[in-house]
Amino acid sequence: MPWNDCFNRFQSFKELWPFLVTNYGKKIAYFIDAQGYSYEEIDQDIQDYRKKFFGQSIVRINGLEPNWLTQAIAAWSENQLVIFYNPEWEKTDHLRYQFAMSQPKDIDWHRHPHLLILTSGSTGVPKSVIRNTDFALFEAQAYLKDVLLSNHYDKAVCLIKPWFGAITKHCLGMLLAGIPQHFSITAKDKISTNTLIYGTPSLITHHPSIVHQTWQAMSLTGENINAYHIETFKKCLVPNGFLLDSYGSTECGVIARRKIAYQDLNTLLGKGFKGEILPGKKVIIDKNGVIAVRGQYFEKISIGDHGHIFEQQLELMGRISHQRKIRGIWYDVSPLLKLLSSHPDILHSELCAEQTAEDQLIVIVSGKTSLIVHELYDWLFEHLNYLALIPQIILSDKPPSLGVTGKQLLRFDQKNKSSFSNNYITLMSKALLNNSQTRRIFRDETFENQGFDSIDLANLMIDIEKKTGKTFPGRTLLKTDTPRIMLKILNQDFNSSPLRTICTLKENNMQVIFIGSGMLGARHEVSKIANLKYTDIISCQKNPFHFSELANQIIEKEWAFFSRKPAVYLAGYSINALLAIEMAYQLEKRGIYPKGLFLLDPPNLKRAQYLKRKKIFLSIRSKILKFINHSPERYYYELRKLAIAKQEKRAINCPSLSLYTSSNFSKNIWLASENGHKNLKIDFFDHLELVNTTAGIDSWLSMMMKEIHHRFNTDAVMRETAVIRC
Repeated sequence: MPWNDCFNRFQSFKELWPFLVTNYGKKIAYFIDAQGYSYEEIDQDIQDYRKKFFGQSIVRINGLEPNWLTQAIAAWSENQLVIFYNPEWEKTDHLRYQFAMSQPKDIDWHRHPHLLILTSGSTGVPKSVIRNTDFALFEAQAYLKDVLLSNHYDKAVCLIKPWFGAITKHCLGMLLAGIPQHFSITAKDKISTNTLIYGTPSLITHHPSIVHQTWQAMSLTGENINAYHIETFKKCLVPNGFLLDSYGSTECGVIARRKIAYQDLNTLLGKGFKGEILPGKKVIIDKNGVIAVRGQYFEKISIGDHGHIFEQQLELMGRISHQRKIRGIWYDVSPLLKLLSSHPDILHSELCAEQTAEDQLIVIVSGKTSLIVHELYDWLFEHLNYLALIPQIILSDKPPSLGVTGKQLLRFDQKNKSSFSNNYITLMSKALLNNSQTRRIFRDETFENQGFDSIDLANLMIDIEKKTGKTFPGRTLLKTDTPRIMLKILNQDFNSSPLRTICTLKENNMQVIFIGSGMLGARHEVSKIANLKYTDIISCQKNPFHFSELANQIIEKEWAFFSRKPAVYLAGYSINALLAIEMAYQLEKRGIYPKGLFLLDPPNLKRAQYLKRKKIFLSIRSKILKFINHSPERYYYELRKLAIAKQEKRAINCPSLSLYTSSNFSKNIWLASENGHKNLKIDFFDHLELVNTTAGIDSWLSMMMKEIHHRFNTDAVMRETAVIRC
């Protein structure tokens, strides 16, 4: 079948599936992660297509089983269609480690000439899924490299991170048309003339060194490459020679100024390239296409199909480029140090020349780039010779090197050769490796070496120094006599806006204990506030519903801090919001009244039912309550009642304010007070003024909801519905 016919024939994955099974079903392994399809849908699809499999048996293999890959290959060798699945997508990190620990090199690959691995990983997918997808495919690339690049097979293909859309159809079209096709996403790989590299624009353009070879390889097919993609590739290259990532790279480093405001503006790539990117002030693009310009907010324009949203974005960039000159800077693992070495002015003149005590440089490193963070650190020290300007290097996405497997840590340990590795990261890795409790607490957190130190980290560093005789760089700068507490990050996606709000508390010299999770955005936001104090907590992954016991453990652990009765706020995201409530309850029983609570997207009733207390009564003295939820209109009527009660200067029964937590379940978290709500003030986005009439309240509520819907529909970072302050 001609390649273009394949491309035009299939409009969806469900249309493509029967064709694949009919023609290649006996030699296809189909790897699926959690995105896009529920497992019920997958099961239904299997039933629908079973009759078309010509009696072929189907083997469903649990991706969480340690030997899942070996099972898959064994079933595959018997001409069975293999479907890899992961029943608990929250545990995709576990899946990726199992993949890494599998031994596919032991498989007789010569018996299996056709390999097709399909996954997804598009922008906006939960980070845990993306990380799993990237890791699995990188590992697959390493394991299968000999097979894919050996040219023993006519049709061996590994599709790296495609979307189930036009890009995938292009790749499959070439496969089904019989074009030998291999993927290589490492710039160091030699690309032979008989190897076609093709993928999403971001894959090809991740490595400028292979772009020219890519064009050569494409020309060998004798096919007309889609004109849209040719233009797409060309537009990845900005006039000054820097590369702007397209849909989001698999790994990147972001070097950002502390005062940069992060908001989403998804990528500059698409078919309406109207914005001129001019040399000048820098644009920073992270792995999710988030663009940051110093002092500038960029709102994300609503996401549609790829290619349909870029005209507006680029038009916006065009307008902005006339106001402040923009230079695109793109970082990835392989070219990062080379780029920095070639352009020291990026850091030196642009960043360091203007450094002050209040405006510090923070290096944020994401994903696999963290594997070279020690090199980056040495480079910064060598070229800038002013290490004090760098208060911290944040490992802003869970680095493979600091995962839960000892093998990975050891491998990372062996790779480190620089002076930095001998002091900081290596020692931390050894600490993680040798101490299960430490590993559990520190498995995914921000690392600091000045300014963001914590009691635990400082003590850990001192302990390591005693055992090893080595000294951490800059440890004398640690203010170990000042209780600093540290943010614990679990492997969950988290919008950054609540942290931005919490960070404003530092203006009042308040202390925030952030309980639980948060991902990239949380780290970005918290890291920008140098004197914000926050804490690490014991992970609640093993016993997630033993909140009473866990709250007591945390309070006892931090009793030196709590016993001083500080003006402290408690914040919790997801299930940890319930833990925050439990902590407040336990503290109040001890006569300590937290200044307030932030409850960020609490879980639904199914999880709440595990609480020993179905109704938790909290003193109104403890309230700053911020309710963050994905359906803000649910608060409309309850807020209206509360607003009217406030306007009429009368108390209102606390249970009338319900906190809804999901579309299918609701759970009232009851708020009670001896004094009622007579001193309650409602504040929305810090600018609410209650009016004197009910009609005025309705008008304000209408305005409030419009603002919420606007912010939600643009997927902006403000996901708050109301702030209740006393």
